[in-house]
Amino acid sequence: MKKLFVILSTVFLCILSACGKKEAETTENVQKQYREVPTIFRHEEEYCPLEIVGFCGDTYYFYQREDWEEDGKAYWRITFYKQALSKEAQPEPVGVVLDNPFLTSSYLSEDGMLYLLLMQEEEYSRTYQILGYDSQGGRTEEIKLSEKDFEKESILKFLPAKSGSLYVLTKKNLFLVDRDGSVKQSYPCKGEAFRGICELTEDSIAVTYMEKGTENCQLVLLKEGDSGFSKSIPIKGNGELLWKQGQDIFFMDAADVYALNTQTGEVLEEMSLKGRNVSIEQTVDAKKLADGFAFLGYAADRNAVKYVEFILAENVQEENTDSSGRRYISLYDYSFDNMNHVMLERIIEAYNEQSDAYQVELRDYEYAYMNEAEFDPLKIITTQEFPDIIFSADNTLMNVFLDNQCLEDLIPYIESSGKISFSDLAEPVRNAYYVDGKMFMIPRMFHLTSIMGAESQMGTPGWTVEEFLQWLEEHPNRNAYMNLSRSGVFDICLDTVIESCLDENSGRIDLEGESFKRFVAKIKSLELPETAGKPNFESEIDVKSGYITEAGIDNLSRTATGDDLLGEESVYKGYPSTDGAPKAYLQAYTLSIFSTSQVKEGAYDFVEFFLTYQGNEWSDANEVPSTRLYTWKSNLDRSIENVFKPEIKEVYGYEVTREQVDKILELFPYAELRKKKYVEIRKIIEEELPAYLNGGKNLDAVCNVIQSRVQLYLDENEG
Repeated sequence: MKKLFVILSTVFLCILSACGKKEAETTENVQKQYREVPTIFRHEEEYCPLEIVGFCGDTYYFYQREDWEEDGKAYWRITFYKQALSKEAQPEPVGVVLDNPFLTSSYLSEDGMLYLLLMQEEEYSRTYQILGYDSQGGRTEEIKLSEKDFEKESILKFLPAKSGSLYVLTKKNLFLVDRDGSVKQSYPCKGEAFRGICELTEDSIAVTYMEKGTENCQLVLLKEGDSGFSKSIPIKGNGELLWKQGQDIFFMDAADVYALNTQTGEVLEEMSLKGRNVSIEQTVDAKKLADGFAFLGYAADRNAVKYVEFILAENVQEENTDSSGRRYISLYDYSFDNMNHVMLERIIEAYNEQSDAYQVELRDYEYAYMNEAEFDPLKIITTQEFPDIIFSADNTLMNVFLDNQCLEDLIPYIESSGKISFSDLAEPVRNAYYVDGKMFMIPRMFHLTSIMGAESQMGTPGWTVEEFLQWLEEHPNRNAYMNLSRSGVFDICLDTVIESCLDENSGRIDLEGESFKRFVAKIKSLELPETAGKPNFESEIDVKSGYITEAGIDNLSRTATGDDLLGEESVYKGYPSTDGAPKAYLQAYTLSIFSTSQVKEGAYDFVEFFLTYQGNEWSDANEVPSTRLYTWKSNLDRSIENVFKPEIKEVYGYEVTREQVDKILELFPYAELRKKKYVEIRKIIEEELPAYLNGGKNLDAVCNVIQSRVQLYLDENEG
């Protein structure tokens, strides 16, 4: 990897060395506002897959690997290219082609010299050599490293210093090497492992390492000829990406770019990466610009090169646009789920790469989570501090926004779209989120939950609350796997019980009648523990004695997994319903647009891209083809095709049949969201009912209190 260095004077180095003798304090400077200017270089298939080396001036270097098999043996070839940082430019061969190489590391100098570190591994040893090439691809030197010094070492990086020496970095040692390959001196790591290296002057370097037993990174300085490192300076990040410019050494972590001032020893935050389309995992090279930063790395789909410049906001004419005139769309992630957050970041990155009109920025509006004491959605509404888009599950916050008419109806945008139509949405999503001719939330993927068990014990799908409770009484081994509790059974049934007691038209509810009392009495009489224990997944399932579990269905192979577990066919019985149909609940992370947004057309443009995105989950590099439940029918159909591919059997050890997939698809018409009205009604019931269940009050008195409170709530929230 190329690093950008500026030669410092000997006097300046002495100052830096002195600063290194004391601990440097990390401070934060005033936050600077940057605007993002990305350029994506997508290459023809002949250049992919590709590996980026780095950039030199206004040119970046990469190589392509070609693999083939001949006479049962594997062969490969890597070919190096360079390309100007211009959209009109095309790749040019560097003139370096290697057959069957084990390329360990590479280095690109400021003048276009390319150095490659190759490894050859034999039965009990490793040998290394460094090959140097000029900017035209001509071989300039070949350096064989001393076998005895490196045969057991794993080389991370190397640095051809201007003084004529070589620095070779392994996990445990830094070696100073002559051009003939002999080791002049070695310096053991002061911590767990070395991470990065960059040049300071012709005869001095900076090296980073991780402390033992921690995730803290330290930086040390070394002047050629010295017997050891300077005192350690604590820095941010993991120390891998490191470069020197002017008086500062720059490095980054997942959230920020930092600079270590070589005169004062201070570590300053230079630029926040929060909400940016740059990640440390995908960045290969970086440099400081006169008015910002530039990063070189991989685009969202990996087989593309991304060059991003961040320019100080004062150099941008319009506040809400980048330097290319693209309007910014703010997005807040309220999912509190790391896996979904990573997915969202990847899709934002892909959208920003291809959009000529808009750029999505993740911003933190610091909405408290609904279980936290400071959570006050009405206060949020009063301040009107909304993003353009919010990503969230169907939770309390979204319901309050919906009730207060803060969200934009998506149907007019869908109807005027030239890409999708309402009929393109999967049936469960249409049923769940299309209410009174409007749709305010839309997911990219969804999953269903249902009660599942052995078909021989469950019979056909669907049952009422009474049938469900009777089944529990008749099957003594019902608790062997699911670890049901009285509170768990109560939770499963309550929505349906409320539905049967509530007249939606009149707004009247009967929680003092025999139906509700009979249900509560049955719950109290169940011979089950009050709370569930941990499921014993290692115990052998006795299907004949009864087996039941709540199944989360997030992919089309879920039935096959259940059949394999049970050793016989399973059935999605569904949650108990008023009419005995096999009810399933839909859960999803959704996008919504705020009605206060000033860029609603752009916000919907991203929502549509999010909905139809086909990204890494479709990559051939994935071990298992995607079989998830997608909102957009085209992607869902592709999942259905994937589930029958041979790779599924190779990974799981069983084939998925059409009948098993159909059992999931047959749940679609019965999928629903838990009604938001019932959330508050449930709270009241759950607050009052323990007084009876625990034996403190009689049932009539408790039901009377519940009836009064629930009816008051319904009257106050009529309509």
